[in-house]
This record gives sequence, structure tokens and C-alpha cells, in this order.
Amino acid sequence: MEISRDLYYSSLFFHHTRRLWRWLARIESGIFREDIDKQSITAPIYIAGIARSGSTILLEMLNQHPHLACHRYSDFPNFYTPYWNNWLHQRTLNTGGTPKERSHSDRILITRDSPEAIEEAIWMEFFPHCHSLETTQVLGAEGINKDFESFYREHIAKLLLVRNRKRYLTKGNYN
Repeated sequence: MEISRDLYYSSLFFHHTRRLWRWLARIESGIFREDIDKQSITAPIYIAGIARSGSTILLEMLNQHPHLACHRYSDFPNFYTPYWNNWLHQRTLNTGGTPKERSHSDRILITRDSPEAIEEAIWMEFFPHCHSLETTQVLGAEGINKDFESFYREHIAKLLLVRNRKRYLTKGNYN
């Protein structure tokens, strides 16, 4: 599946307006504060492995479980407001569409509703220096980021709430 021109420009838009979207994410969290605070995040599942190791197939299989919530292709590029984005997606006639093969030429068919490693974009938002070949990729105590911790916890809680699921599932080959 090639990156479409629309996705490219949408990604640029969200990147260049990310301060606005982080502000909207805080508003979204404020509106759903009571539900977010009640939402437990218990035993999340993190899939990690080197590229081409089968992590996508494992993600696809685990995503079939009715208790697991995972990011989808449709969560990108607006990962900032998962509740509103998913609420809107669930109420539109925009279905997953016709399955198409991923750009990896690996015969894995995907739609907008297929699971995807969107969490990597969140980490890149808060830790851009960790995606440079010039620096170490390891986060230690100096990498503590309270804004990230708050955003990340609320983000997962909102995803679980809007999808009405109990456990978080994610894939990040960089983990």
C-alpha cells in the first residue's frame, strides 16, 4: 500500500499543527477525565522484534481477541485525540475498504481498520532526539518526561474507552 498524496499532506498538516493538537488532546482528556481516571491499564501487551521477524502477523492474530485494543491505520495521522477520532470513524460510512497488500510486499492485506504501530509516532512526538543516528537510542533517568507520561496514560485509557476493550496491545519494533 503506497503512501497516498492525501496521507502525506495530512501528516504534514498534523505535524506542523501539533501544538494545537496536543492542546486539543488535553481538552479531550478534560472532558473525559472521570472516565479516564476510572480506566485501569492492566497488563498491556507490547510486541517488539526486529523488522521482518513476524511481529505484524503476531499483532494481527492478537488483535482478533475481543478484549484487546490496538491502534489502527485509521488512527494516523491524528493520533492526538483518539477518543474523538475513533468516535467519528465509528459513526461514518467510511468502512475499512478493500484490503490491499502492504508496501512491504509480504502478502499481508490491510485496510483502514487493520492494526498498526501508531504508538511509534507518539514516542517520536515526545522524544524526537531518540530518532537521530547521532545520539543514543536508550532512555534513562534523564529521559523522564512528565508531559509524555500524562499524555501516554490518558491516550491508552481513551483508546480502551472508545473501543470498549480491557487491555492495550501495541507493536513497536524500536522498543
